[in-house]
Amino acid sequence: MSYKVIQWATGNVGLHSLRAIIERPDFELVGLRTYDPKKVGIDAGVLAGLDPVGVLASDNEEELLGLEADGVAYNSLGTTLDDYTQPVNDIERLLASGKNVVTSAVDYYLYPRLLIGLASNRDLDRLEEACRVGNVSFYQAGATPGFALDLWPLTMTRISRRIDHIAVTELVDLSTYTSASVLRGYMGFAEPPEPLAPFMKQMIDVDNSTYLLAIRMLSDASHLGVESVKFSYEYGLTEKGYDSPVGRVEPGTVSAARTVYSGEKEGREVVNMSFVWRLTNDVRPDWPVGDGRWIVRIEGDPQIDTEVQVRTEFDTGRATSIMTAMAALNGLPSVCAASPGVKSHLDLPAFGGGYAL
Repeated sequence: MSYKVIQWATGNVGLHSLRAIIERPDFELVGLRTYDPKKVGIDAGVLAGLDPVGVLASDNEEELLGLEADGVAYNSLGTTLDDYTQPVNDIERLLASGKNVVTSAVDYYLYPRLLIGLASNRDLDRLEEACRVGNVSFYQAGATPGFALDLWPLTMTRISRRIDHIAVTELVDLSTYTSASVLRGYMGFAEPPEPLAPFMKQMIDVDNSTYLLAIRMLSDASHLGVESVKFSYEYGLTEKGYDSPVGRVEPGTVSAARTVYSGEKEGREVVNMSFVWRLTNDVRPDWPVGDGRWIVRIEGDPQIDTEVQVRTEFDTGRATSIMTAMAALNGLPSVCAASPGVKSHLDLPAFGGGYAL
């Protein structure tokens, strides 16, 4: 079966998704939304570093909404924005127009069943209604959360007899990251530790953190019974200034961060999700190093130790970007086949990705 697909956004994640849509034999690119005025009118194939395909990048949303398409890969900025109203509005319109949507943009819908019945359910009811009107489905996935912190460790628990503790560690090298708006403005790297950056404010607010969704999904599906989640963090501050792709990093600013979520049951930790992000290995060398690296240890019977290391040579070379794109895009056939509604990993059958040239 072939699927007609619109790619929405052409940033770090969007370009990976676009390239996959063009190359994948069961996908047909029919439209491309770009937010960069310089890209409007350029052939999608050229933007993806491939041969022209006859589809031009556009900023005309009404034309894109009017296209006949089975699905949309929506990869614009979402949760990384202080106000993600626009992405939700976009997705609602796309769903109501009869297009299934897979996205990496709004992590809050990773585990929608947690939002059901809440007075402030992050517009879940709007998206559910749009799915009903369009007779389509909506699926949020990504790298972290969206795969490495939830679906992957959850999959490994399938071979467990007993689980005592699950630990997931993420290691990311940000030294090649080129988006100053995200790295400095949103995450707070290369900036003073105070006031807290928007990203850290979101993490500290545990009840509204997107990472809580991953913990709750993992806990529910593997019967760990997490009752409460605590958060802690520590910064590694720059001692000697240096240059980075997002500008000068001055002494006293953030060069590394280590954060931990601890999920407890009856006062005992049963889930630990820890993250080490760094601009340089020279700051806090005692912390673990790596890039695009995730380590999962499941203690119980049997003890399970696994590690994922991902690499790519495309675009900026950031493997997390291609992971984020593919985690959502590869779900499109399953989403198109699903009953109408907002879906999570637990609502869709297992699916793989990729293709052979």
